[in-house]
Amino acid sequence: LARSTEDGPVIERSQDRGDTWTKVQARGLSRDAISPASLVTAGKGVVLMITDHGVYRSADAGNTWQALEGALDSAYVYSVLPLPDGSKLLAGAAYGLFASSDRGALWRETGAGLPRNSAVLGLLTHPDRPEQILAFVRAVGAADASLLLVSRDGGASWLPAAPGGAWTDATAWAMDPGNPDHLYIAGAGYVAASKDGGVTWDRQETTHSAPPTGITVAPSDPNRIYVDGAPRLVSDDGGETWRELPFHSLEGGGEIARGVAVDPADADHVWFGLQDGVLESRDGGETMQRAGLDGSAVRWLLAVAEAGGGKGYDLFAGIENGGIMRRDAAGPDWQPAQAGLPPSSNILAFAADPQSPDLLWATRDGGGIYASDDSGATWQNAGRGSGDNLGLSIAPNYGGEGGWFVGTANAGLWLLGPERPAAGGTPTPPGPTGTPAQGAARSGVDARIEVVWPHNFATLQEATLANVGVRLFLPASLESPACGWRPAVELWRAVNTDPATRAELAEQRAVDGQPFPYWDANDVDVSPARSDGAKVYFLVKVDGVDTATSVWAHGADARTYFPEQLVPSGIATGAITEVDARIQIVWPHDETGAGRDVSDAPLANVAVTLFKRGTRLSAPANWQPAGEVRLMGAWDSEVSRPFEISPVVSTRQSGVIAYPVWEFNDVPVDRARDGSRLYLWVEVDGVRSYPTIWAHGVDSRTYFPAKDEPVLGCLP
Repeated sequence: LARSTEDGPVIERSQDRGDTWTKVQARGLSRDAISPASLVTAGKGVVLMITDHGVYRSADAGNTWQALEGALDSAYVYSVLPLPDGSKLLAGAAYGLFASSDRGALWRETGAGLPRNSAVLGLLTHPDRPEQILAFVRAVGAADASLLLVSRDGGASWLPAAPGGAWTDATAWAMDPGNPDHLYIAGAGYVAASKDGGVTWDRQETTHSAPPTGITVAPSDPNRIYVDGAPRLVSDDGGETWRELPFHSLEGGGEIARGVAVDPADADHVWFGLQDGVLESRDGGETMQRAGLDGSAVRWLLAVAEAGGGKGYDLFAGIENGGIMRRDAAGPDWQPAQAGLPPSSNILAFAADPQSPDLLWATRDGGGIYASDDSGATWQNAGRGSGDNLGLSIAPNYGGEGGWFVGTANAGLWLLGPERPAAGGTPTPPGPTGTPAQGAARSGVDARIEVVWPHNFATLQEATLANVGVRLFLPASLESPACGWRPAVELWRAVNTDPATRAELAEQRAVDGQPFPYWDANDVDVSPARSDGAKVYFLVKVDGVDTATSVWAHGADARTYFPEQLVPSGIATGAITEVDARIQIVWPHDETGAGRDVSDAPLANVAVTLFKRGTRLSAPANWQPAGEVRLMGAWDSEVSRPFEISPVVSTRQSGVIAYPVWEFNDVPVDRARDGSRLYLWVEVDGVRSYPTIWAHGVDSRTYFPAKDEPVLGCLP
């Protein structure tokens, strides 16, 4: 047991299942080492302790401790996980994933070389090379170019597969199922082949007017390779030469092929997907005829051989906004194969388990990893905890005890374990985790109001109701909180100079029962904003979590009116547990203290009076709240931060009533001179605060030029 006391860190140990405890000497710990801490045992008396000041290791059951050096000496280590054999450990930190094979004495980075937050567009694995993974990756900021990376240690480290740019703008890729050294890549205007695992490439130019989306090597003849797109290509010599297949102008058949599949037992039997159905050929693509799904936009095709090596097969097709369709070798009719998938699913990646063809895996647009153990008849969500991360690619993990690699759109590479989670709800994580931006000094979340939509697109002068959308991010970042987190997100509303109150508990969106990191507050009353000079302000609070929020000002007239200060009618008595925190005046001035117009003032003084909630009874002159009185500010669409200015408390007189005023002096407001807008309000720690909101700026209009999107998918 580790805990922090006024005298420094204390370690206690129990050897009787917690009945009695004894204090451990704990030599080597600094006074502020535990703030807070978690302990992980690694066997043979080894204990690791995660603190705000890095990770400490003890090899003698806690009697002496040593701080780890390197990446694990930072404050941003979130968890340490012992692996089943005891001596191996994994540590998740702000700077990546680290592994130890000696009970935590030495650590090495795992996943080194894989770009952070990368989009893993494609994955290739092979049973003859279980530790090898080939990944087509687009790094953050690289909108067009893709990289081909290779890992030869099961994903622990990554290197470019080869110098050069044969795979630039790659849109399709494949590996010979019988030879892991034979690789094929295609893009707009080229096809490339490698016979040495990607070290060297033979690139040939093509006349593609539409980039390929699929390459298929015939299982029965590895020299036969098909490429979709426009035109369709075929090679009869393992990719050394390529020729265009004849274009068949079937009525409504379309020219561009999206998806290609080959009969596992017959290299001449091939199908191509179209915008308007499926074409089939039994002579290697020389002649073709319709094969069903007329009117459906096909996005991919896959032929799965029957178990036991027979000549039967199932043909699967991914339909745009239509899920999955299946046709077996015995009949021409297509049947839906999507029970259990959300309606109108777009399947992004689809694969059959090579050890068990009846076991299928799929990822869908909108989030979710699904498994079927009955050839697609029914599906179950097998990716609980993966949040809204989009799986773009999927490949079997031949190097482990089953399981699959999943390449995501902006959260890198994931490993899906062999055990499928049981159906049911996902436990709610205790709060946001992940990788905060370097230098972020606080915990909690950033809450950003993304849109305020008046119903039926009504004008501000006409709208009575509106919907409000909110996203949550880790502090000072555009990174999502932990997958599956379901906090209580409150939308607060202030009308004119009235204190803000909770308007609604926002509802979290979900995809197939899995939480999506976006919250909606619907049917919010905005009717006061129709009046001239009236405004409705919105801000967000997450229950029990330190929240930095943006502010949205909604009104037909953007100007700020504070017609008069609210003078107390008396003094509150008894306990004060809730306050109306009213900004009474914001007085702009220059460095000498001379008053200036908003368009010219670099500084301002802000005076605040605290009233007992819902009254005009001021807090007593000698009242001291349990925590600080903090002035909060949010510029434009940025999230709020407290000004590091201590208020000066003075007593003012109104007739016979003496009441306190908290004044924040020399608040920097210089950005307001350049057209920015500063929203100000006050929070009082230790009591529930209902603040008024003051908008300070030359141009008071609200600008939200773009919605915020996560740069990194959620992590468990």
